[in-house]
Amino acid sequence: MALQKLLVISFVLIGLLGIVKCKSIDKTNKATDLPFTIKEIKYFDWMGGQPGVKGTSLQILVETVNEVKPDAIYFRGTRYQLESKPNKQGAIWIANLTASTQNPDRKMCIEVTDEYGNKPPSVEPSSLGLKNDEALLSYFTKGKQQFYKITKLVKGRTISYF
Repeated sequence: MALQKLLVISFVLIGLLGIVKCKSIDKTNKATDLPFTIKEIKYFDWMGGQPGVKGTSLQILVETVNEVKPDAIYFRGTRYQLESKPNKQGAIWIANLTASTQNPDRKMCIEVTDEYGNKPPSVEPSSLGLKNDEALLSYFTKGKQQFYKITKLVKGRTISYF
C-alpha cells in the first residue's frame, strides 16, 4: 500500500515537472523576448517600371538592432532575403518580392485556340503552415539563428509607378 502511494506521488510530481517545462518553452516566441522592438510592419503591392512587372514590398521598422542581423522572411510560400537600411530609430528591414507576368514560354493571342499548350501558373502552398496574412521572420543574434512568427499582416494601398 505504501509503495502504491509512493508511485502515485512520483507520477504526479513527474507530470507537474513536465507541464512546467512545457510552459517555459511557450514563452520563447513572444514579442517581449525579441532582442529588438518591432515598431511597424507593412506590405503593399506595386506595379510599374516595365509592362508586366509587379510585386510586393514588405517593410519592418525595428528599433534597438544591436547584435541583430536580419536574414530572410517566409511569406506566401516563398523565402525572400531581407535587406537592412539604417534610419534614425534603428533600421528598416525590406523584402522586395518581384513577380513578372512576362513569360517567354507563354503564347498570348487574340484567338483562344492559339493559346493551347500554355501551362497555368503554379502557386506553391506554404510548407510552414502559414496563412496568407502571416510571415516567418528569420534573424541572427549572437551567431544563432532565431525565428519569429508575424501574424495579422495588414495590406497597404497598391502603388503604381507608371
